[in-house]
Amino acid sequence: MITLFISDLHLQPHRPIITERFLELLEAIPGNVETLYILGDLFEAWIGDDDPNPFHRNIIQKLHQTSHAGVKIIFMHGNRDFLIGESFANEANVTLLKTPTVIELYSQSVLLMHGDTLCTDDKKFMAYLKRVYNETFQQDILKKPLWFRRGLAYLLRMKSHYHQRFMKDPEIMDVNEDTVISIMKKHQTTILIHGHTHRLNIHAVALEDSTATRYVLGDWGETGNFLLWEPNRPPRFCIFSNKHDINQSLFAP
Repeated sequence: MITLFISDLHLQPHRPIITERFLELLEAIPGNVETLYILGDLFEAWIGDDDPNPFHRNIIQKLHQTSHAGVKIIFMHGNRDFLIGESFANEANVTLLKTPTVIELYSQSVLLMHGDTLCTDDKKFMAYLKRVYNETFQQDILKKPLWFRRGLAYLLRMKSHYHQRFMKDPEIMDVNEDTVISIMKKHQTTILIHGHTHRLNIHAVALEDSTATRYVLGDWGETGNFLLWEPNRPPRFCIFSNKHDINQSLFAP
């Protein structure tokens, strides 16, 4: 059976083409795909499972329908949707997965991460992550009223967009190679799959006694993309713009 990996869709109402691509993927994969891994930043922002936002409620419903149709959906938090909790998981019928986690897939150990904690050259971002991934901080935020959380999410998004566009060297926002090597050694794996940087690619990683592989998931725009892995074949990236493209990828010879 087929396993898919996606990340960094940043779903939001004013970018409907990305939502359309995601829903096309969810409609196409039942029967062909055993497991779908979502490695963070599915949403542009998430202010709490108690948010009645109709856009988010619709995505939850579609995830539930896909899971009910036989696809196991596994979700990992990103730096945009770190407040997703058990209520979301129960409603969407998805399994929450901590980052980083090593899984066994087709007799291989695979390290899965969102990828944000690999960008250690960006010291300010690392300090931000240390704060927002703190459980006490998250609980304090979730106690605030929804109007406060909406405002805070808006301010954080604007600050992030400003710094990415005007204040930061693009290379600082990429992963640190030494950090990649260190974490792969720590988890004793030669395969790493992550998102966050939006730089879809496959990289060779030189370890002391072997060559490892790092798969970087891309973000979505006019087209969607996923990493497809099936038994007895190497993983491959697939880029699609409609359901026909998805089916072509799933049944490629």
